[in-house]
Amino acid sequence: KRPFISRQLQKPSARPAESCLSAGAGGIARKEEHAADVLGSGSRETETGTGSLQVSDSLGNGKPQAKTGSRPAAVRRKDRDGFGFGDMPATETLRPAGHAKIDLTVRWFSRQEDGLYLQSRYGTLRLSPVSGSIVRVTFAKDNRIAGGTHPLVKDYGTDQAWMYRENGKYVELLTDSLCLQAEKAGGSIRYMSRDKKQLFLAEREKECRQSENGTGGNMQGWIYLDWQKGEKLYGFGAGKRGGMNLRGTARYISHGSGTQELPFVISDNGYGLLLAADGNAFCCDLPSYGSYLYGEYKRQTDFYFIAGQSRQAVLEGYAFLCGSMPGWV
Repeated sequence: KRPFISRQLQKPSARPAESCLSAGAGGIARKEEHAADVLGSGSRETETGTGSLQVSDSLGNGKPQAKTGSRPAAVRRKDRDGFGFGDMPATETLRPAGHAKIDLTVRWFSRQEDGLYLQSRYGTLRLSPVSGSIVRVTFAKDNRIAGGTHPLVKDYGTDQAWMYRENGKYVELLTDSLCLQAEKAGGSIRYMSRDKKQLFLAEREKECRQSENGTGGNMQGWIYLDWQKGEKLYGFGAGKRGGMNLRGTARYISHGSGTQELPFVISDNGYGLLLAADGNAFCCDLPSYGSYLYGEYKRQTDFYFIAGQSRQAVLEGYAFLCGSMPGWV
């Protein structure tokens, strides 16, 4: 029996509670207790009305964060290229790299020890359940998925309590709480509750991912997404620089060199995305350029989808993966 996450989350070693999603409680017969309240007793979150997020502690002390579209008041760390959390990318950076036709049609798929593999002419996609509510998504253009995890992410291996099936024009991966539905014609993924009653996130139907060789040996990765109308998306930074609205704008979500935090966004639609990026990362949601997450990686595009019925549950997933709560909590 796995140990549970401690209240201090100093050494989280248990997988996040599979029951954090009310939908899809049936299916694979494995349940775990809810993880501890990582925000502390009585913590609550409210929107300030300016698009920013305010976190209040148990004593009612408000901690307003940066306003939407403005630079955080705290001094931001800059990476080697001079970009800090919350900065707006240059126009030439926002335009995705030109490319020939990207063929992501699923040619074959198979279950392996470390996840579900889906092969296309363009590359290899791997879906690796870490727990019932967390799935790692990795894409390699050269068809070879590299082993190991990012140095800032704990390597728990693959949770084996999952199944897959072919369902008409889809290939589906099922955990206790989630259903990831990969379209065979275009390779795009829909992230849903196991019973398919709730759609958390959908990738763009055509050419949903792109990888190109970048400078310094890094791989540039684009994940093209269809966020839902009215969905709110926030970027969070170290040193309590958080609550930055990401809809209708473009902002860097990486924290610069010398930090121990990865790019992380949270949606009010019940999920978070943790990018295991090694360099710059930004979020774009502008009609002129499209809606996507961009990151620079050493070998392959790599991120974690974290589902949770509440923001607290998503944060518990972050703490489980990274070993502690982010610095802005």
